[in-house]
Amino acid sequence: MTQLLVASEFSPYLGGRVYDDGPFSGQEFREKFLRPRLLAAIEAQAPLHVVFDGVAGMPTSFLEEAFGGLLRTTPNLNLEKVRGYLRLEAEDPELWPFLKLAEQYMSQQADRSH
Repeated sequence: MTQLLVASEFSPYLGGRVYDDGPFSGQEFREKFLRPRLLAAIEAQAPLHVVFDGVAGMPTSFLEEAFGGLLRTTPNLNLEKVRGYLRLEAEDPELWPFLKLAEQYMSQQADRSH
């Protein structure tokens, strides 16, 4: 099992959608953290646990760009494979709706791709 601790490894203050929106964007998270770590997890055939505890909030534009964008911008990566290896987690129940939203963004992107 591999963990990506968002608050300590990336930032507790998640930003907007893309680099132009300021620091700690969903695009930056996807390109520099999420995609490389997920592809390494798939290669190792071990799940990647992305843990959101400690973040101050989860902007929807960040989530859509990071997680919807993961499928939109990564060739040969489909929803089935992502769901097989990616685990979105938080102990804080206030974050759970945002984790479901991130899952929804991936599903919507997969639907658009078909």
